[in-house]
Order: sequence, then C-alpha cells, then structure tokens
Amino acid sequence: MMPKNFEYGLWPASGEIDIVESRGNDNYGTLGNGFAGTTLHWGPALNLNKYNLTHAEYSPANGTFADNFHTWRLDWTPDDITFYLDDAEILKVDPGTNFWDFGGLASSGYENPWRYGTKMAPFDKEVRE
Repeated sequence: MMPKNFEYGLWPASGEIDIVESRGNDNYGTLGNGFAGTTLHWGPALNLNKYNLTHAEYSPANGTFADNFHTWRLDWTPDDITFYLDDAEILKVDPGTNFWDFGGLASSGYENPWRYGTKMAPFDKEVRE
C-alpha cells in the first residue's frame, strides 16, 4: 500500500506497507510459493530505507501457500501496526516514541521528515485505494 499523497517526501519517506509479498512459482528456493514476506518501508532517503527493522519472512505451517487459501490481515492503530497470517501474528511494529528514533536516524545527516507527524509517521496518512 502506497500513500495517497507523498506528504513526507519521495519513497521511502512517505512509507510503503507490504502486507504480503510472495511468488506463485514452485521450487524456486526462498523466492517460491513456500515463502512470503511482510514489510514496512520507511526512511528519510532511498539509501536509508530502514525496512530491515520492520520485516518478517515466513512459510505456511504445511506445504506451500499455493496448497490452501490463506487470510492476511493488517491491524493499523495510532500506536502500532500488526500483521497476521490466518489469525496468527507474524509481525508487530511499535516504533516507541517515533520512527525517527526507532531507526536511529539522528546522526543520518538528514532532516526528520516526520517531525510534525504523529508517533506513527510516516504511517499516519491515507493510502491509495
């Protein structure tokens, strides 16, 4: 999910939410249908995308994702974002005070694009439909 308006700047400053990313092909190692990933992309600049702090990789309990239907869910509150697969929590992101501090960005050389946002900035704006 991409922001409706890039109010905090170009990608990834305005955030991106990947509820699930997976490929449908069989037998392709960690890129096939036996694996998936969930990610928040954020940072003040392309070279400081801090997705590694808000990323999870996982596999289905049995077989591949192609073997059964699955439900991915996202609960997005003013305090955190929680991702679920078939009602099992797979990733919870609570940045504490804010994402700037969570990412250790004070010495990055960039200005904080989220300084006027909420605790969840850049994930405090509308996303595209």
